[in-house]
Amino acid sequence: MKRTIIFATIAALAMHVGAIVIDNNAGQLEENISDYTLSSLTITGTIDARDFKFIGDKLTQLSELNLSQAEIVAYSDPQRTLMNGITNYEALTLPQTMLMNSSLSTIVLPSNLQSIGQAALAGCNQLTSVTLPEGLKSIGAYAFNGTGLTAITIPEQVTVIGEGAFSHCLALESASISNAAIGNYAFIGDTMLSSVVIGNGVNSIGNGSFSGCTLLTTITLNANNSISTIGSEAFAGSGLMTIDLHAMPQLTSIGAWAFSNTPLQVIDVPSTVTTMGEGAFYYASQLAQVNLPMYAKINDFTFAGNSSLVSPRLLLEGTEVIGNYAFYGNTAADTLLLPSTIQYIGTRAMAGMTGLKEIIVLGDVALLGDSVWAGVDQPNVNLNTQRDNVVSGEFAQADQWRDFHVMLEYLLGDVNADTRINVLDITTTIEYILNNNPTVFLFAAADVVRDNKINVLDVTGIVGLIMEHIYTTVYANPNGSTPMVETDDELTVENLNLRPGETTTVSICLNNSQNYTAMQFDMMLTEGLELDGLNISTTDRTSHHSTAIDKCDENTYRIIAFAPNNSDITGFDGAVLELNVRATDQLSGTSGIKLEHICMADRYQDYAIMPSFTPVSTITGVDDISKTVASVRGDRGMVIIEANEPMTAQIVNTSGMSITINVSQGSNTYMLDSGIYMVRIGSKTYKIVVK
Repeated sequence: MKRTIIFATIAALAMHVGAIVIDNNAGQLEENISDYTLSSLTITGTIDARDFKFIGDKLTQLSELNLSQAEIVAYSDPQRTLMNGITNYEALTLPQTMLMNSSLSTIVLPSNLQSIGQAALAGCNQLTSVTLPEGLKSIGAYAFNGTGLTAITIPEQVTVIGEGAFSHCLALESASISNAAIGNYAFIGDTMLSSVVIGNGVNSIGNGSFSGCTLLTTITLNANNSISTIGSEAFAGSGLMTIDLHAMPQLTSIGAWAFSNTPLQVIDVPSTVTTMGEGAFYYASQLAQVNLPMYAKINDFTFAGNSSLVSPRLLLEGTEVIGNYAFYGNTAADTLLLPSTIQYIGTRAMAGMTGLKEIIVLGDVALLGDSVWAGVDQPNVNLNTQRDNVVSGEFAQADQWRDFHVMLEYLLGDVNADTRINVLDITTTIEYILNNNPTVFLFAAADVVRDNKINVLDVTGIVGLIMEHIYTTVYANPNGSTPMVETDDELTVENLNLRPGETTTVSICLNNSQNYTAMQFDMMLTEGLELDGLNISTTDRTSHHSTAIDKCDENTYRIIAFAPNNSDITGFDGAVLELNVRATDQLSGTSGIKLEHICMADRYQDYAIMPSFTPVSTITGVDDISKTVASVRGDRGMVIIEANEPMTAQIVNTSGMSITINVSQGSNTYMLDSGIYMVRIGSKTYKIVVK
């Protein structure tokens, strides 16, 4: 009796300040409390599910609940259902759902508590902290879902964290887990969670465990932990940037979509992982480097949307199947290596790989699903089989493969395809440059410098292959031209001084600031000039060089000069080539020689020189080609002929029209339109300019 009076007095005092202490007998709490507005409650003695239901239903303003000295006992009544049809409640277990959505901000759990029931404190959004007793063994599904917890430490004795146990705790910033299996969706949607420490005893990370944890950039793993599985969507949509899977020596399985939509940058999957679900790295758009063990199949969507994966060289020998959409949208990848074991590539597996430049195929033609290469610029992507031309031909005939540029095998420098590299390849290449259309000419074999052009740089390259006995198998790559380097050096014709009917030796002069090995250019002679034979001579500067000249079209000639031993052109100024030019009767003030398409080459690069034009410089008002009995000059719209005796003269304009006139002894004057005229008197010809 004395004991009851003491506690009644304590209870009365506590109620006076909105807080009471109750020494309870299980099921009697409702009888001991009459003020339902109290904010703080401490319970000693025993308590069962009936008492928790009373707290949850009636004490709607309760913010503090201290159960540290209370013992939760079992309750069972087959005739009475407290909630959700449940009639049995275990001892030492916080009953499920009883305190859900309550106004509690603080709860101190019994020291001997072993289990927290399903959704026991779910929705308590004012609950900011809780200390879990050391003896706790399990946390039920959704136990703390939607609470206001800011940090949680899971005791070592806890072996099970139920589904969604701490899900959507929008204030939760840190979690430390020692041994428990992390249940499905345990921390899903915890948008403030930035620190997770996982101890050695954790053996699994469940489906969606940390999905949507956008501030979670990494997790801290103790070395040699026990994690064997990472569930589907475990980190999907999280902020995870790094994770050390090698710190999980027992890891064998990664679930579907596990790291999808994360900012992971590097992933190294250990060889212990034998199972990886579809879409594991789906739209991990910052993922740039991946190392995988060998899988017979790359599952559907595995790397879809990985726009930063520069070079997905992660398909190892033994890979047989690439699943649907596996590399969809890998825009940054420029090279794709397909091992010899590939048998099937799924629908749209490589669609949208717009950065592709080369596919290296080590095997035979694989079967393909629908639209495998959709969006890929196939004609500008090299398909390199690294096999003989028979296999390459099979790809060139196969559906969805034929549109690539199928590369063929060549012996570099074997221009005429006779399996040898010798001077015949040099002469054949020169024939091609001179537009002589050799019967057999392999462009890819002749393109020694791999710039998609054939010029003297390739000739010098073939000379080098011969001299150095180099034999290299290459694959044609007609795409990706390397532009010629422009230079301010000059290739010009020396000043021209000649008259109609006269032949002179013309020098081609090079003013250069660097060494060159060979040259190539087109020489065009305008009306009134022509070559006196297809003869071209070298000078002291090109004494070690060979030359070739050929007529391209009317009055245009292509000229090349190269050294069989790849010697440099000596010096930096003066004549390098000489040839003979003859003036015809049509020589005029507009006549001259133009050099264009000038290509200079050293041993490694070709250089472009600007075109040049050299006019005939000695055509004047009176041009007496040879001594005669008359003189001719032009003056102010007239032609004046001074004759020593009567004679006949012929005047011809630039269009070829002519008139014959009788010339008297002495001075003869004839009115003419402005222009250039040829005046023939006897066997002599004069050129005049009438202004």
